[in-house]
Amino acid sequence: MRYVTSMQDIINEVEIILAGSEGEYDIEAIAYDVARERDTGQRIDDRFYITEDESEFWAAVAAHEIN
Repeated sequence: MRYVTSMQDIINEVEIILAGSEGEYDIEAIAYDVARERDTGQRIDDRFYITEDESEFWAAVAAHEIN
């Protein structure tokens, strides 16, 4: 798994992965689905990471397709 510093980082990663699909998916909803919280004992912005489970990611993408 790869650690990131904030939800915005996760949203940015999802946007990069889905580049070329603008307007087809709810990027923020996907990002929240694939984000996991971790307790670092620090500020809230440092509590998220992305799993590298591709099937989980693509399931979230499919679930948030904009029709």
